[in-house]
Amino acid sequence: MEKVKITQEQVKLIEDQRNKMEDYKIVKTFAEMVGESSNRIHIDELIRALYVGYEVEPEFEQGDWIVINGETVRIIISSRSGYMLDGGYGEKANHIIREFARHATAEEIATEKQRRWWARHDRDVWELRKGDVLESQKNGKLVTVLNESNSLGGCLRGLGHIRISDLKSSFKVVCFAEDRKDIN
Repeated sequence: MEKVKITQEQVKLIEDQRNKMEDYKIVKTFAEMVGESSNRIHIDELIRALYVGYEVEPEFEQGDWIVINGETVRIIISSRSGYMLDGGYGEKANHIIREFARHATAEEIATEKQRRWWARHDRDVWELRKGDVLESQKNGKLVTVLNESNSLGGCLRGLGHIRISDLKSSFKVVCFAEDRKDIN
């Protein structure tokens, strides 16, 4: 038997009233009261929720980061009529969110923000090109990328070849080559 999906508000009412049910009339009244929070919950569903168990429907709000089919997207608009996402899901968003979405973890959000930042600069994450300027987070020294980076790392003027993991942890991008004013 499948668990019933109910709202957070219905969960609170159920937990508050769970021990007060003595007979069917009270249960029916309780089912009507719990159902008032959104759509009415049928008495059969209430009984199944109490005896079999229930899942809480996740509540999403504007600005929340969610994961749908492995893709992290942000809710732009959340209203009674539905959701609008920045991931291009359009009118299907409401059905997809109810069925498949979950809140994104802090790590997933950070990864997506980093991916978007690099994408705004027309790059893959940590894709460095010849002429990019990086700053050492240890001593503030500026270095120039001498060749395009790959998954193994990149070559920096005065420092030689550095692994990509060391680049990520020790440097930050100051200026991309195409934004530099000192070179053509």
